[in-house]
Parts: sequence; structure tokens; C-alpha cells
Amino acid sequence: MKDILLILTTIILLTSCRNSPTLEQYFIKNEDNESISMTDIPVSILKMEDGISPEAKKAIESVKKINILYLKIDDKNQTVYKTEKEKLRLILKDKKYQNIAKYKAKSTKISIQYVGNDEVVDEIILFATNKNRGLLLARLIGDKMKPKSMQAILKNIQKIDIDQIPWYSK
Repeated sequence: MKDILLILTTIILLTSCRNSPTLEQYFIKNEDNESISMTDIPVSILKMEDGISPEAKKAIESVKKINILYLKIDDKNQTVYKTEKEKLRLILKDKKYQNIAKYKAKSTKISIQYVGNDEVVDEIILFATNKNRGLLLARLIGDKMKPKSMQAILKNIQKIDIDQIPWYSK
């Protein structure tokens, strides 16, 4: 009886443990990677319009932190770019990252995903890749962000001209 209980416990523990890497782990693991730059930016970057609606203001105020990770491409790091892009794509394929939108702006591919459920969004992720410029990953980490209010944030994100971001432009 004890053997059966031990076997069942072992099986449950092995199947319940997730070995899938997360974005948090990726950020931590790459803190000292010289090819990758990271920064936290002020939430005020989302406040791009005067006279935004109260709903949009509330949505933006629910964003507590913005993490940015970027890898600017050059002649020396083409392989690093391809490797890191694939690592991030694999992480973002996890079912916890739910797709909101994918689009192409000039030669930049952009995907927007979120972590959360129908009631609360914990995180919004923007992942942009451009074979001539590099990759950019932005995490908007929130406090009780509401899915209905996310559209206000996404509307402002889509207005950002990615070519005007100094460290992402050529």
C-alpha cells in the first residue's frame, strides 16, 4: 500500500511541475547578456494623448511597471538574434500567453498577448521583430487590469511609431 501511495505521489508531482520557461525567467537569465539590453520605462509613456477618456485613464493607471528588453542587430550578432528570437517565440507559445493581435508595420512583425483571464489581466506583452533592426519585448505588468479596459491601452500602444523609438530605430 505504501509503495502504491509513493508511486502515485511521485507521478502527481512529476506531472504537475512545469518546466516551461517564462518571460520572467528569461529576463532574469539574460540580465548579464551583453547582446541584450533591458530597461524599465515610466508608465507615463502610455499617456500620449491629452483629453483621454476616463476609462483609458483608469486602464493606464492600472499599469504598474513596464519592462523593455531589446536586442539591436548588427553584423556580429545575427546568430544571437535568431537564437533569442526563437527562445522568445517558444516561451510565448505557452497557453498562458493568450493572443490579442498580430500585425505587420512596414518590415516589423508585432504580436500582442496577455496573461490573465476574463476578469483580470496580469500582464500585456508586445513582441516585435525586424530582421534588420532586431527584437523588442515589452511587458506591461498591472494591478487588476480589466480586459474591457485593455482596449484603451492597446489603442495607445498601436499609436506608438516603433521606428521612432531611439534604441530600436536604425
